[in-house]
Amino acid sequence: MSQKDLIPLNQRTKDEQKEICSLGGKRSGEVRRQQKAMREIFEAIRDAKVKEPKLQERLKAAGFANEEMTYGALLAVSAFDSAIGGNAKMTELIMKTLEEKEERAGAIVIIDDIPDI
Repeated sequence: MSQKDLIPLNQRTKDEQKEICSLGGKRSGEVRRQQKAMREIFEAIRDAKVKEPKLQERLKAAGFANEEMTYGALLAVSAFDSAIGGNAKMTELIMKTLEEKEERAGAIVIIDDIPDI
């Protein structure tokens, strides 16, 4: 399909516009569900306990207690190791992540959906 074959939405009939928008909305919802599923998988892996002895030793050397030995902790240690080794992008990512956490911690959250008693 070439550029000249494309018909702008405003030059289509109302029914065609409605169908195209409907398809776009359905696809958008599908993509959001897939992204949510992947986010939940990543969170589960991040929070899972490290079972491999070699990886546990790495975390132990970094000062982590047994109950803190998760893949999230391992990821953080690896990120710091990479940054210390000169990876500027990793250093930037770590700094940005820490700044975002500080910004969230200092933010005032107003909850206005608490029911009156």
